[in-house]
Amino acid sequence: PVEQKADDMTELPLVEGLDWKYARIHFSDVQAMLDTVAFFGESVEYDARELESLFVDIVTESGRKNYGTKVHSMKNSAATIGIIPLAGMAKVLEDAARNSDIAVLESMTPIFLERWRSYREMLSEFSKGTTKDDKKAADAFQKEINALIQRMKKAAEDMDIDALDQIWSELEQYQFKEEQQETIDQIHRAIVEFDVDFLQEVSL
Repeated sequence: PVEQKADDMTELPLVEGLDWKYARIHFSDVQAMLDTVAFFGESVEYDARELESLFVDIVTESGRKNYGTKVHSMKNSAATIGIIPLAGMAKVLEDAARNSDIAVLESMTPIFLERWRSYREMLSEFSKGTTKDDKKAADAFQKEINALIQRMKKAAEDMDIDALDQIWSELEQYQFKEEQQETIDQIHRAIVEFDVDFLQEVSL
């Protein structure tokens, strides 16, 4: 896994379409940036599948609205970590959804999704590489996890970003069951995007 300390950007690997200097603007330090890049890579397939499911319903007004909301979020995620070309494609799709341009949505969505999915492999080296064998079974530590969730809600209420990052690093030590993993992924996304409303309401 790629790890950097402090503000050392001298040895960051070249990733097609990723502008490290642009990405660095959005983060307090290089390691926070790399953690988010890793999370983006790990979330690629989840986001792609969600957009695919919404794409099915683009013939309806509500379907296009939901599609536009999702692709807007994907655009922001790509831009935050400096993948400007991918964010640009998402912007075209977002505009097409808003303008009910179904022809553009139908022609460009498959191309966008193929390009989006390519970053799963391209960013795989940034993953922290924690294997399932290294993690503790969450259901055996429910009391500790419940305490972490309560700390998370308090940190969100206090808008304490550092505390939220620390809580996430502790949650990462556990292996959650499949039915809980989606919520855990949503928690991570909310911490990255600093969605304090979601964090104050979520439960496991």
